[in-house]
Amino acid sequence: MAGEATWNSSEIFITEKDCIQFFHASKKAREQRLIGLEYELILVDRMTLLSVPFFGLRSLSRILLTLLPLGYVPIYDAGMLVGLKRSGTMVTLEPGGQIEFSSSPRRLIADVLLELHTFLKELLDVCDSLALTILPIGYRPYGTVSSVQTVPRTRYLEMMPLLERSSQSSAGQKMTASMQVSLDFVSERHAGQMLQLGLKCQPYIVALFANSPFFESGVTPFKSYRMHVWSMFDQARSGIPEFILDPTFADRAFECYTQWALHKPVLFISRNDTLIHLNGLTFHDFLTHGFQSYRAVPQDWVMHLGTLYPEARMKNVVELRSADTCSPPFVAALSAFWKGLAYDDEALESALDLLHVKDANVLKFLYLEASKCGLSGRSPGLGTFKEATRHLVRLAAEGLSRQLAPSAEVAHLDILIDMVERGLSPSDITLKSGLANSRISSDSYIDA
Repeated sequence: MAGEATWNSSEIFITEKDCIQFFHASKKAREQRLIGLEYELILVDRMTLLSVPFFGLRSLSRILLTLLPLGYVPIYDAGMLVGLKRSGTMVTLEPGGQIEFSSSPRRLIADVLLELHTFLKELLDVCDSLALTILPIGYRPYGTVSSVQTVPRTRYLEMMPLLERSSQSSAGQKMTASMQVSLDFVSERHAGQMLQLGLKCQPYIVALFANSPFFESGVTPFKSYRMHVWSMFDQARSGIPEFILDPTFADRAFECYTQWALHKPVLFISRNDTLIHLNGLTFHDFLTHGFQSYRAVPQDWVMHLGTLYPEARMKNVVELRSADTCSPPFVAALSAFWKGLAYDDEALESALDLLHVKDANVLKFLYLEASKCGLSGRSPGLGTFKEATRHLVRLAAEGLSRQLAPSAEVAHLDILIDMVERGLSPSDITLKSGLANSRISSDSYIDA
């Protein structure tokens, strides 16, 4: 599994058939399936409680420069240091200055966590020296969207105005932080089932990992204000692709997903490190007619897939989204949850049988209910979110056990079992203990 797919040639022109073949070529053998993690963190200045600037003595640039000697390779954009790489670990900056950790693809959750804990210790040491606080939370609790400068990475500077014009909201990109798990697929049907599972299961993920109750220093009516914000994001490229809910989707997932993606507008293409706007042209029209002197090449398709934001999406892997950023124990639990359900055939089928919603409007209601109410929300036909989530966590544990996973992987679900029984989301704990007690600290780690 890889974080970003590439094709060997950047010069051949592609067709619609090649776009579909990209997914076929990404299939993995069962014994080769791995798991990857993306973990976004919000940083605040302890003195002002506002976002951390990119430039300056106490800045994002200073963080990256200080981490660089610890075995990292620099990632530059327009001559500026904007990220780090160490073996398979990637450290990058999101548009609003959120720091994103992306793990190497690993077979064992313990190996993913070891990478994460190593990085967190390094980051904590640097942030403490600069009087910066790391908040494992889903929405920036202080300041406004306008108070957060866009990280001056070429792609972001080009992308943010386009997204702002289409949805009048850059909050999803600049103010939020989430946790995401990436999984390999062994067949077209497996990929399709994981996408269906992702969409249908995500309201319960929202409820279980809801951890963004604050907005501009005040308490909101939402357990996950992050999810509320994303529900207003550019609907041309996000939300709930209704066709995935079709019962026949899984058997023709590659073609269906390709058709959906082809008819979405392209943000831009890249040529010689320069981003070129296609003025709203869909990828289908770009394939068919080209744009000016440009024709579609493999990396255009890869880039396009990465600018679509449904709650479950497919690239060379299936990415399962919707979890607010939480403290490290919940990262382990999220990884164990998805691995247990998605990599065991019986657990996957049972979860899909349990989550029988087929109507996109019902699913939208569930997302809203989860973002507002957390585990106390109600799901038509399934009772409370608490009851449905209890079943899903049990299925995940059984799925891990059948995979002969180490006992520690199953044990990572214990924190979810406890939260479900108490009917609490992380936001309830954050509200009770306060943000000061929610920051990443030296005792935030867990055994891998």
